[in-house]
Amino acid sequence: MVDPVGDLRPAYLDRHTEIHLASSHRDDAIMARSEPDDLLVIVPCGQAKVWDDDPGRRPVAARDAYTGSPFKVNRAYAEAFASRWVILSAKYGFIPPDFPLPGPYNVTFKRKATGPVGVATLIDQVREQRLDEQPRIVGLGGKDYRAVIEAAFAPSGRIVEFPFAGLPIGLAMQATRRAILEAEPIPREDTAMTVRFPMRTRFLEPLRLGIKLHRHRLDEGRPIEVVLGPGGYQGRWVVVVREEDGERFEAVGSMNDPSRFPQRIRAAALALHREGAYGRFLVEHDREGGVVTIRRDG
Repeated sequence: MVDPVGDLRPAYLDRHTEIHLASSHRDDAIMARSEPDDLLVIVPCGQAKVWDDDPGRRPVAARDAYTGSPFKVNRAYAEAFASRWVILSAKYGFIPPDFPLPGPYNVTFKRKATGPVGVATLIDQVREQRLDEQPRIVGLGGKDYRAVIEAAFAPSGRIVEFPFAGLPIGLAMQATRRAILEAEPIPREDTAMTVRFPMRTRFLEPLRLGIKLHRHRLDEGRPIEVVLGPGGYQGRWVVVVREEDGERFEAVGSMNDPSRFPQRIRAAALALHREGAYGRFLVEHDREGGVVTIRRDG
């Protein structure tokens, strides 16, 4: 599997353009750096650990002990944005990234029978480690970790932000990668805008072909994917294509400058219009794989 925190390279592979049906989420992440701003990030531990493949391995720093894709993506977020970050281990509580884990364990907040660390201990750790003194605190992970983090910080009166709360794990990972790429630790509110179709774009014909070949899938509410090659902007947008408007379309997303709107999303909107596919669509782009996914929205 590709390392979810691999580097990003603005490359284009025109000669390898292909079209295929959507089948799975990609676990590849994209990492970019931004300046930390007195931000504490709390990263949940993970079930997969280095000892799964190497049982005889000696103690490992916590940052390197968890090998699952969710942890790696969350670690990339913390390393990109945080002035300080800690891992919330179900066994050890709040631990720094360099905390030496002596060996494997199987403890989870989801099953009390496994003996996870108690809230009282976590409250003490928050105070002893002065975690509540950071100007801003962000928590990552699912609802089980959120509940524990909120309980641990409740006595201090501090508010912990959970920017990706409520999303299924796959979408949460996508949103986290997008935040890293756009250098926005807390995603901005979506903005509606009107965007002009591109005058010329090399992405138009492969996108039109993908829509033409699999139009029945779109009309049935199923997604299609068109592979354009790596590069471009990462993200997802809702686009509204109207039959009577051959010059522009409406878009809803986190970018508020139409002049910098992603070329591949503009090309997808134009391809939909040229193929007579009108209405509201969700268009996503995976920068590393160069895949544009299109589906009807609603």
